[in-house]
Amino acid sequence: MRDVEQALRLGELDLLYMAPERLLSERGLRMLKQSRVALFAIDEAHCVSQWGHDFRPEYLGLSVLAQHWPEVPRIAFDGNSD
Repeated sequence: MRDVEQALRLGELDLLYMAPERLLSERGLRMLKQSRVALFAIDEAHCVSQWGHDFRPEYLGLSVLAQHWPEVPRIAFDGNSD
């Protein structure tokens, strides 16, 4: 995990997958603040729309993305095939 964090800070990664739970942790937010972020892609958007915000409450916490990175675009995907 340290190698990934270092590579991110050095700008060596083009793509980083993070679960909302990890992103919203103090360590996750600190790591992203020390990095250059071009886009946030939120997968499994149906976790909120289909099962409700209490299924994975961390999805509601993703509003911090707009607060901390207002200039970074955010897109959401729904991997649900139903």
